[in-house]
This record gives sequence, C-alpha cells and structure tokens, in this order.
Amino acid sequence: GGMGGAGGDPSAGLYCVPKGNLGEPCQANFQCHSGHCIDSVCCNSACEAACQACNIVGNIGTCTPLGSLDSPKTPDPSHGTCTNQGTACGGFCNGTPPQADNPSGCIYPGTSTQNTEPQCSCADSPCVAGPTTLTTFPCNGMGGFDEVKTDCGGFRCASAIACGTTCSSDADCLEDFTCENAACVPLPTEGKCDGDHTIRVPGKADIDCTPYKCSGSACLTACDSVDQCVAPKVCRLSGACEDPATAPTPLGSCDCVAAGAPGKTSGAPLSLCLAALALASMRRRRRSIGQ
Repeated sequence: GGMGGAGGDPSAGLYCVPKGNLGEPCQANFQCHSGHCIDSVCCNSACEAACQACNIVGNIGTCTPLGSLDSPKTPDPSHGTCTNQGTACGGFCNGTPPQADNPSGCIYPGTSTQNTEPQCSCADSPCVAGPTTLTTFPCNGMGGFDEVKTDCGGFRCASAIACGTTCSSDADCLEDFTCENAACVPLPTEGKCDGDHTIRVPGKADIDCTPYKCSGSACLTACDSVDQCVAPKVCRLSGACEDPATAPTPLGSCDCVAAGAPGKTSGAPLSLCLAALALASMRRRRRSIGQ
C-alpha cells in the first residue's frame, strides 16, 4: 500500500523532481535550489537590476552585468528598462555593476552627445540683420536632453547645422558687422568706409559718397588723384571729381571753291588749297612785272 518508491508514482502524477542547480533550466523559483529562476535558468540571486542577466554565455547561472564597453546592450524587458532606451540620449548597459546611487546599472550619455543635429537659424530672411542662433540638444545624463541656444555673434550661418566661424569679406557678416582679420566684429559707431565709396553705419542707412570715395569713416570732399573719384568721374586741377571733358570734334577737309564759281569743287586738303592760292599769286606778280 506504499507510494512505490522514493520518487512516488509517476503514473498517478504525484512524484518528486530534484530541484535544479545553478544554470539549469527552470520555469519557476521553487524549481531551483537557490530559489531564483531568472532568465529561464536557476540563478544565484534575484538579479533584479535592469542591466543584469543570469543567462550570459560563460556565466550562466550567475547574475552578471549586461553588456560591455565595446558592445553595449539594452535590458531584457523582464528585468526592466533604462529611461528612453534606444534613443541617442537613452540609457544602455555597458557592463557597469549596479550601485547604490544607480540601482538599475543603466548608463546615460552626457553633454558630449547630441540628441539630434544642431540647428542654425536667422531671425530674418535672407539673413541680413540677424541675429543668427545655433540651437544644440545635448544629452543631460538622465536619459533626456536640454535645448541650448548660442548667438553666432556677427556671423551668418555657415550651414543648416553650424554658425560661421571665419570671414573673408563683409558679405560673410551681418549688416552691422564688418570682417577684420577673418572675424566678424561690430561696426564702429561712427561708421566705416567699405573700401570704395560707401560708409556703413550701424543701425542706419548706408552713406553714398559719390562722386568721391571714402576713407576711414568719412567721405572725401576733394581729390588729388583720379583714384579718389568714383568712375567715370575724373579729378580736375581744381580738386573736384567731375565728368571727363567732351572730346573735340575732329577737323574735316578743306574745300576749295573757285572765285565766282556757283558751287564748290571736289573736296581737297587744305594744304593743296593753300598751294594753289600761292601759285596764282606768283603768276599775278610776274604779269605785273612784265607789263
């Protein structure tokens, strides 16, 4: 009338199964000597942190930090999750053991990592007055990110994701700035000559010095060289920049007309006309002497 052996009667569905050792397959805690069935194997501890696992190859049955520096991982959902895992700023597991101040073991990127690309924008279009602003999105070390705005100074945007950082001419700078030594610096309050005939004044309309050029922050008012005049003006002896003189009309040929003739003969050069007149005069003098 006994149970028929230490293991019971399998045919009756009542029999004892030995509890599993560490690393052996299981489905419930009571099936393991350790009392912990984690990741479908008997584990040496409750292994509750998000960045831990008990089924890591080489350490099956031992609760081990998940991932490594070279191969970061995301937690198995049965262990929990890291904040915003799977995003640029989200948490991940890199083999760091859980600590009192970080019980999950999740690691989060810091400010050196951007959640998305920066954005360079200008307050006006096509970005004449500005200002220009670079917005960055650095991770905050907690799974999220901040939005940080930085003024580009006097530079225009170099691209959709960056401020300009160097200039070769005033065209690379906003309207109230000028390019000096490859940097966009504020225009002086008194204004600055653009190198030709325009004075740029911050916050005001440009001053056109035509017909004179400008120097420093002022228009020239007299000249001693054509280089100080705006083309096509020229520098007169009077010191004024004026229009060039009109070229004289070339003299035409001289037409000889016989005395008393009704009209002119064919055109002849002035020298021939004068020679003919001289010859006629000599003949008249000879006749007078002969008489």
